Amino acid sequence: VKGGFTEEETLLLFANSLKSTVNKLPIQATRIHYLCKGEPILIALIGGLLEPYGDDLLRHSDRWEYYIKRLTRKDYNLKAQLFGAISLCIERLNPELRDLYQYFAVFVEDVNITPQVMQTIWKVDDIYVVQDKMTELQNKSLIVSYYNKELKTYVYGIHDLFLAYLKQQLNSSELIEQHRKLVSAYKSIANNNFANLPNDNYIFQYIGYHLKEAQLYDEFKIYFDLNFIGAKIKAIGTADLLRDFHLYKEFITRNEESLLLKLDQYIQFVKAKGHDLFKYKDTDIIQCGLGQNKESSVYKAALTIAKENPKFLYLQLQAPQENVYFTHTLDLHHDVAAACFTTDANKVLVGMQNGDITLWEQAYNQKLYVFSGHTESITNLQLSPDGKGFLSISDDGTVKIWSLEGVVTFTSNGEVYDENGFSANAPSPRVKQSHWTNFYGDSGRVDHSKTCKLADENDKLISASYSNEGDKIVTGCFSGRVVIWNIANDEPKIVQDIARRSDPITCVTFSNDDSLIIFSWDKNICIHYADTGEFLSQFCNNFPIKLLLFVPEFDTTLIAINSSTITMWTWNQIGLKILEPSMTLLDDRGQANFLCGALTSDGTYLVAASTDHYIRMWHIGTAKIVQEILNNKGLIICLDTFYDDTKNTVHMLLSGSDDNTVKQWHIQPVLQYKDTATLLPIFDCFWNYYSSTPRIAVVNTSNRVQVMNGHSLIIETDRMRSPIKAVRFSLCGNKIAIGLENGDIMEFDYKNRHYETLMSLHDSVVLLKYFSAVKDGCQNCSKNDLLLETALLVATAQNGWVTIYKNGRALCLIQPSPSNVSLKQVPIVPIVQCFYIRAAEMLLSVSENRTIKSWNLEDGSCSILIGDKISEKESSNYVVTMATISKDQSLLAITMADGCFEIYSLDVNNSVISLTWNQGKCFESPLRSCRFSHNGKILALGQDNGNIVIWSVDSKISMGTLYLHKSWVRYLLFSPAPALILISVGEQLAWWDLTKLPQDKHPKNCRRWSNSAKKRNLTIDVTAQMSNLNLGLWNDKEGRTDKPHLLSAIKLRGLHSTYISASHDFTSFFTIDKNGYLYIMEILRQNFG
Repeated sequence: VKGGFTEEETLLLFANSLKSTVNKLPIQATRIHYLCKGEPILIALIGGLLEPYGDDLLRHSDRWEYYIKRLTRKDYNLKAQLFGAISLCIERLNPELRDLYQYFAVFVEDVNITPQVMQTIWKVDDIYVVQDKMTELQNKSLIVSYYNKELKTYVYGIHDLFLAYLKQQLNSSELIEQHRKLVSAYKSIANNNFANLPNDNYIFQYIGYHLKEAQLYDEFKIYFDLNFIGAKIKAIGTADLLRDFHLYKEFITRNEESLLLKLDQYIQFVKAKGHDLFKYKDTDIIQCGLGQNKESSVYKAALTIAKENPKFLYLQLQAPQENVYFTHTLDLHHDVAAACFTTDANKVLVGMQNGDITLWEQAYNQKLYVFSGHTESITNLQLSPDGKGFLSISDDGTVKIWSLEGVVTFTSNGEVYDENGFSANAPSPRVKQSHWTNFYGDSGRVDHSKTCKLADENDKLISASYSNEGDKIVTGCFSGRVVIWNIANDEPKIVQDIARRSDPITCVTFSNDDSLIIFSWDKNICIHYADTGEFLSQFCNNFPIKLLLFVPEFDTTLIAINSSTITMWTWNQIGLKILEPSMTLLDDRGQANFLCGALTSDGTYLVAASTDHYIRMWHIGTAKIVQEILNNKGLIICLDTFYDDTKNTVHMLLSGSDDNTVKQWHIQPVLQYKDTATLLPIFDCFWNYYSSTPRIAVVNTSNRVQVMNGHSLIIETDRMRSPIKAVRFSLCGNKIAIGLENGDIMEFDYKNRHYETLMSLHDSVVLLKYFSAVKDGCQNCSKNDLLLETALLVATAQNGWVTIYKNGRALCLIQPSPSNVSLKQVPIVPIVQCFYIRAAEMLLSVSENRTIKSWNLEDGSCSILIGDKISEKESSNYVVTMATISKDQSLLAITMADGCFEIYSLDVNNSVISLTWNQGKCFESPLRSCRFSHNGKILALGQDNGNIVIWSVDSKISMGTLYLHKSWVRYLLFSPAPALILISVGEQLAWWDLTKLPQDKHPKNCRRWSNSAKKRNLTIDVTAQMSNLNLGLWNDKEGRTDKPHLLSAIKLRGLHSTYISASHDFTSFFTIDKNGYLYIMEILRQNFG
């Protein structure tokens, strides 16, 4: 039950006490309302105290601040006359309930308390007994409750007055003992391991607070326990942990130099990996720790824990180290829409999609004040030139002008308090607890802004900017009007209305001296004289403009950000004449779109974020990129910059993302930025039989191929004449085939540094594969004999043509044209996959349109096995996404974009290949990848929704579904016999033990495709195979989560990977993600040092 005064009611009472009106009250009156939490008796008491000082209070703010500081300091002498009534209520409780109520004294103000918390503290077995006791207390008006739909439970709260009374009844030693009882109760249910604390929406947030209040300083060593850190992050995210590191630094480190260094390493680790650990629930902090520098405290702690737990799968990971540019992160519970700095870099404004604007103290994740008034999403925020206020633009069609003066309380030592009286040393539960409920309500907030709104209800303001003097703003309208407002007085007034254009005015700004108005619509940039509205000039951009930025310190320079390009406009100006406008292209991202941008206040740098998850910084004078930062934690939707010459970093950046986070970054642009070549996700891997270190061939951005042994560079090719599209190691590993965009296939003998052009496909190469031409009967030949056999190189082009290279001769396998169709009119049908069928000595190709062909490698002739032999129109509705063949080449499977898969039986008779339809099924989600197990009895199917279906080929039924990935599954890889380990590749790498797979009880989202597929409750008996496992490192491995079949999951630093390679013994692995980061992984052995 919520109660108390609304803000409007409180202000009305204060206004009546002072014989004035609400609009004449200062902002401090609102702050007193929130410090009192709307408590009617307390507000009436303060109103009585204010009444004798009416004239002074309406002219000065000092007495208001006096009461604010008393309330902030919890100076409850102000409330002493209320404690008598509270005492009477408590004394009427029965002795048992009175004793239970005393336990509330350990809580902080405004905290939400779940029944599970009181069950632990009271040591009650039955949760319903707890709820009954809480109901009794609520009936006595000693607590309040609310059903939290997100948490799916009742939560309880106690008012500050009652909490203050309870604390006052205990002396310091008694209060310490109460905190110790709470810690002891939680340790008991956690089996003396803080990593096992329950996630009850309380204890992970307040364990540090209770340890401090209980003076259990030795227990602060848990902040160096990776398992506890991981559990806390999984429960509530990283912001609260980083705050704890700061608040309790003295207790964690005892001010010892070695521990201070250790804590700093832990902080950097949490900043780099914490977000992934929180967002991807199946990732493991120990595995993340094993990817750190081997000299770091985090790595050493992770290695110790990993060795103590041999039943878990851990991988020794040589992963890319992240440069942590961001210094603070706000994890918000609502959708971020806009953000900007104030004059203090640690205090930022964040606009939300619900229309609220919040002032945050970012270093401590402290919510200082909420500006309410907009009814729809905020689209932009801009600080006023004097820093004393800001403007906001909203989808509700209005622009509001707000004052920042008086909204924050400072103590004499500079400590900052929020509107509810919380400081950084005692943070508000509203920023610590998930789905926090305000029992005393935020309803009835008063809009303290000046509002700019058009008289035409069908028109709305969609863009705005301050003049440099700060007394005016210019706004752009949806109708195409440009309107200038005078905002110096209480009510904004229109002083200039420029004739409307044909499209909405998406961007508008003043020139640096306020003499010009520059605005844009569609592709056009228009310049008008500000005083009279006179038209001066118009530029035509190449693309529609998303953002227009006037460069500070440069009176005739504009930056226009479009979807995929950034252009800079300059001109000469004589009086009111605009002369010689010119446009320079700063950047062209191609497929990546720009989302937002900002200029540094000195006009030196431009910062922009794009859909490829990069933040880039350009030096405007040289038009060169000076810094690139990968931000794969979400798409950035807003940016702002801050210049602080008191700090070494000088430039700071504020970003808001669609993952509900706001980050502050320290950036150090370098004019001599080296455009060093970075790796691309075009690579191949070769493994020697007795080595755990991969040999790697990878393409870089300078269009060369680097050959590496692990991380060590062996050699780099010359720059290729055409962009490289594919690379492949030869069977012996001593040569590399390189496929180019112009269709050429080069072979590079990197040991002798010799190049040879093998063939040309006359279109971009999309696939390269080497096959051994050894027949089935020769599979037992020695390794040397195998390598001496003639290798077969197969290349496919974008146009669907296939070319092979064998015995020093290239043979083009020309696609047969349908009848009465010339060769030039053959439709382009890309090849998805090719296989060399050993028993027939023929090539099998699978096309995107579901046409499957066999090819004679001597004369280039082909037979269509699946698909229309006359016309390819009938097959054109199919889009094949992947094909795979079983190890014994008896089964072929294909997956399609419509969610269907097909399995064909493959037979060879007298060197003739035939395919017979075996089975198939359709699922709701498109299929993207597939792979047979080593014995062909299981088919793994990767879906577009990130799930993996495990299909029994024998019983023709789904055995279960693997749930992990948040994006589509791009690649699957099974272990060799006899294990049943599956690796899945997407934004994460995952290792699955299918022998522990829970069976699907009710398979969903699939459409039966065959009456022969009997729906029987069958499983594959693989336990016996596992008991004879000769891959000893996989024996007895267990999952670490509620998914016993998931052995390990690693979140990639880049967006995703498309392929993973494994050593012959399946103990080492290699991949490169989309952003060019290398991962060399090896199963951790107990004897690893």
